Amino acid sequence: MMCERKEGIIINISSPGGLRYLFNVAYGVGKAAVDKMSADMAMELKGVGVTCLTLYPGAVVTENIEHILATEKSKVSKAFMNGESCEFSGKAVVALASDSNIINKTGQICMCAEIAQEYGFKDIDGTQKASFRQVNYLLDYAGYSRLAAWVPSFIKVPRFIIAMATSRF
Repeated sequence: MMCERKEGIIINISSPGGLRYLFNVAYGVGKAAVDKMSADMAMELKGVGVTCLTLYPGAVVTENIEHILATEKSKVSKAFMNGESCEFSGKAVVALASDSNIINKTGQICMCAEIAQEYGFKDIDGTQKASFRQVNYLLDYAGYSRLAAWVPSFIKVPRFIIAMATSRF
């Protein structure tokens, strides 16, 4: 249907677990497959005007995560303390679907936090979520909170560095 109309958007949800080990083997394999499928679909569909991209939410605070945070302290708790709501990803999908130039993002991996910054929306609690590419976020997560406070949020790890760091060749 999309190919016949020569327009459409396919947004696949994945995570950095497709790039590096996260949680377990099955999780990583599934996310890597989604990333590869999206990239290949984008190559085949761009010529007919259909956009295909991958969306990476940050740490999403689901009901299960809320329960874990309330009952136990785990190593991953810090990642979820300022996590995204489930609705935040939905807002990102709406913003992307409303973009008349969405074809320019085909084949890309888009982070919800960066989509929010680009399109000007916030999470349901009114906060602007940080991208895992933001240097200040990474410094804070690593325990360098004082240093992180001095680094502007627009300074991000370049995508090519992430690509090189996750390459297996």
